[in-house]
Amino acid sequence: MNYGKKSTERKLKNVSSRKKKYANKVMLTFGKTVFLCLLFIALLIGSLAVGVFKGIIDNAPDINVESIVPMGFATTVYNAKGEQTDTLVMAGSNREEATYDELPQNLIDAFVSIEDSRFWQHNGIDTRSIMRAIVGVLKHNSSSGGGSTITQQLIKNNVFNGGRERSFGATLERKIQEWYLAVRLEKTMDKKLIITNYLNTINLGNNTLGVKVAARRYFGKEVSQLTLSECAVIAGITKNPSRLNPITGKEDNAERRMTILQNMYTQGYITKEEEEDALADDVYARIQNVNSTNKETNNTYSYFTDELVEQVVETLVEKLGYTETQAHNLLYSGGLSIYTTQDPDLQKIVDKEINDPSNYPIVKYSLEYRLSIRDTDGNTKNYSQEHIKKWHSDILKDNFDGLYNTEAEAQADVNKYKESIIQNGDTIIGESLKTVLEPQTSFVLMDQQTGQVKAISGGRGEKTASLTLNRATNTTRQPGSTFKVLTAFGPAIDMGKATLGTVYYDGPYKVGDKE
Repeated sequence: MNYGKKSTERKLKNVSSRKKKYANKVMLTFGKTVFLCLLFIALLIGSLAVGVFKGIIDNAPDINVESIVPMGFATTVYNAKGEQTDTLVMAGSNREEATYDELPQNLIDAFVSIEDSRFWQHNGIDTRSIMRAIVGVLKHNSSSGGGSTITQQLIKNNVFNGGRERSFGATLERKIQEWYLAVRLEKTMDKKLIITNYLNTINLGNNTLGVKVAARRYFGKEVSQLTLSECAVIAGITKNPSRLNPITGKEDNAERRMTILQNMYTQGYITKEEEEDALADDVYARIQNVNSTNKETNNTYSYFTDELVEQVVETLVEKLGYTETQAHNLLYSGGLSIYTTQDPDLQKIVDKEINDPSNYPIVKYSLEYRLSIRDTDGNTKNYSQEHIKKWHSDILKDNFDGLYNTEAEAQADVNKYKESIIQNGDTIIGESLKTVLEPQTSFVLMDQQTGQVKAISGGRGEKTASLTLNRATNTTRQPGSTFKVLTAFGPAIDMGKATLGTVYYDGPYKVGDKE
């Protein structure tokens, strides 16, 4: 046997090599085992995911033409005694169906350009928009837009009732079904019918649902007569019907209208000249004139119901995650029964006292006035009560304070003003005059122990329209000394330190040497 150095080294090398081969074999076996386990887990998860996905798809509701057509039921409002006080109606008086042939092409293009630019190309879902929305969420960029197509929005509003889920799982399930149904719907339904039903469904502010009613509400015309500028105004409302309302939120609506017109130009729907002409249109003056002359044919809501509507919508949006359209659809077509804290007996007392002339030192009238004139060159000029005040100060140079002793005096002043501005050949295309009883006031009666509001009056005089100015809830003033009732007198009565008959000396007094 050879025990030399080289022989020993060779033997040690062989032993080391065998150990390495064994170790490599063990590692390879372990790696294969881990890989197979991971592959098995992945296949298992994939199978479960496919099964869950298939189950969600199988449970999706059936849809047809009837199921995506907008429909709804009235909501009933009750007072504290269980008596019906108001009906909030969507169907019939608040929505009227428009056919595709009635819709101006500019109106369709305006909605497509801002809501779903690839509507005419995609199959119901738009992966580009979905990815853009995901990137926008990750970058906290709200201007990137949403991922829902017009088809999805239609299904969400009319099949899933706007989506009322309270958990992520339920929302995800509905979203998957929404994608599936959108693709399915577009295989069986023409795009024109989809866009028509969508435009008949959406909430467009001021309790108007669908573009046909919106055209009458804001412009006093049929939807087929809308101009490009007017189409952009209506398309700009749907994202947020409260904030983008062209009557009370015209600045925000004007900004969105500009975006829509820019989109229509860049997407090839209109020319640059048409865009510029539409932007130059004084459309909001017309809206204000129509709003002033608009006479509601429905029963006028009380001030209490006005505030109820605003609070219910706000709660649905902020607490339950509804969109404005979904909240209004539920409120006006969800068949809800809403029980309020209003006490009818206390409400009658409040209404009687607030409208009793003997409770006020004077009776005056202020003026709300709108006038639109078209001159011989075809130009439209708009005037208001502010122009009358300026006429008094600049031309008549009197100390007019904007108040009249009688309604007849107000009418006579308006007639004189018109004589001073109307020229031969001018045509009056719109006029609205309304006198407002002065001084104005408002009242809220609240149970101090429960916080329940028992009665509301938003102002003196006859209430002629719903969802109008409510001075009790929408008008703010510096409270001054009236705040002492809450901070001093109220707590004193509550703690038994004073009564309603307690008299306080309201005069100078001394504390030490100081008066």
